[in-house]
Amino acid sequence: MTTLYRKYRPQKFADLTGQEVAVTTITNQLATNRVAHAYLFSGPRGVGKTTLARLLAKAVNCERRKAVEAEPCNACDSCTAITAGKHFDVVEMDAASHTQVDNVRENIIANLNVPPARGKFRVFIIDEAHMLSGSSFNALLKTLEEPPAHMIFILATTEPGKFPATVVSRCQRFQFKRIPAAIMRERLAALAKAEGVQVEREVLDRIIKKSDGCLRDAESLLGQVLSLNQKKISAADASLFLPPANLGAVLDYLEALARGEAGAALRIVADLFNQGASLEQFGEELLETLRLIMLVQIRPDSLEASDGGADAVSRLRALARTLPLPSLPALIELALNTKARERQTIAPTLPWELFAAEAALRLTAVGPALNANRPPPTDTAPVPLAPAAPLPKTEAKPAKDTPKKTPAPHHSTQPTTAIPPAISLEKIQNQWGAVIERVANSTPSLTVIMKTCQLAQVDEQGLHLTVPFRLHQEKIAELKNRQVLEASLRAVTGVALAVICRVAARGPRPAAPVPQPAAGPAPESSSPADLTGFALEFGGEVVS
Repeated sequence: MTTLYRKYRPQKFADLTGQEVAVTTITNQLATNRVAHAYLFSGPRGVGKTTLARLLAKAVNCERRKAVEAEPCNACDSCTAITAGKHFDVVEMDAASHTQVDNVRENIIANLNVPPARGKFRVFIIDEAHMLSGSSFNALLKTLEEPPAHMIFILATTEPGKFPATVVSRCQRFQFKRIPAAIMRERLAALAKAEGVQVEREVLDRIIKKSDGCLRDAESLLGQVLSLNQKKISAADASLFLPPANLGAVLDYLEALARGEAGAALRIVADLFNQGASLEQFGEELLETLRLIMLVQIRPDSLEASDGGADAVSRLRALARTLPLPSLPALIELALNTKARERQTIAPTLPWELFAAEAALRLTAVGPALNANRPPPTDTAPVPLAPAAPLPKTEAKPAKDTPKKTPAPHHSTQPTTAIPPAISLEKIQNQWGAVIERVANSTPSLTVIMKTCQLAQVDEQGLHLTVPFRLHQEKIAELKNRQVLEASLRAVTGVALAVICRVAARGPRPAAPVPQPAAGPAPESSSPADLTGFALEFGGEVVS
């Protein structure tokens, strides 16, 4: 039985959707008789690279194609032979299984001077061409540079970065893109109609989401669904091949964590497991939901209508207003680590139970503390920006030695002389938004942390920043992140400054109330304030 994607493989350029740039350019070359001798088709799997290569081979060898047209007739002997994969002059080679230089010499170089048997051109289509060895690429170089007039080479690959620059420079390169969801939905609906089956839109949406822009994968999934042999296929029918989405459960899970109710989150995970739902899919949807929440907080207009409808969109926006922005990168990283551990435990629910416990502690301890310690948006006074950490310690001990040292006025002028005359803190504050925008172009994840930074001072050492948590300090201290930040700062301000980052100091926690003797000994417990202070000392995490 022929699979769906092979049965309905496009046989004309007009049928190939989603790759307009490549199709338009090649059809114009055919219509003007300016076909190149070597092409490089690169892009994700299943988006039409091999299909376009076969269409090009069919068009150049079509016996009835008019000179000013590009479409093959699909009726002559040459077209029908290429469609059936039996044309002598069209050779397809899988480089994944023919990587050695001997295969290139035997299959390609040895046949260079053999004229076409029945068509005008001999076409070599090399699929997964990045798998060729270095010696094989070297053997192809001269052939690609000066091939015989009757030869056309088409290299298809999913990893163009593995190609030698010398090979790429000898080819016309076309970058294929993922197929948009709207085009995929239209294509799948047309295939279902051609098969005489009515498929619900929700089923098509699940297929599109699962295939991730790969049309061949989508057509294969549709073929599995159609194998149910029913005239009308609902979402319930398709659940055998396509597990239902858990977006509602994911939102319930995150809302419980935002309230600090880890127990409710654990019950949601247990219910999903008992119902037979895929916890692996639950983890994927949780990661995607956290990503959407972070994007909405950074750019409020980034959220579009989702599969869950208006209710899901409103709940996502509410979560974006509730969850503290600085905690989201850490939650996403925690979810990624949890996904990696999914298959390393004998209890399928354990990874997401651990995630719930740790995330609830982070959100209840770090979130309120962050909001309490963050300066009001309208406050422009420099008090929160001052380096508060070292001052209490340096003033407490040297009190005895102060009279013996230089007078205080001398020290008070020190920061002023240390600031480089070419830049001021006020000027950097005015241009900080431009620095963040420049950093976002190369390292988007760093901008989230930069928005929590406070600019403390500028001196001979450089620009001093303070951040709420140690996790943020470690992120900025990474070599590549610090280099990006310093380069962006230099490009915007015109002054080369080193970046020094430290964690902002917190005030001392209030002492716990002393229990009264009449009331009897109270059991030991940790109040929310204690948990908050403990979390802040360890970079926003509560360690039990």
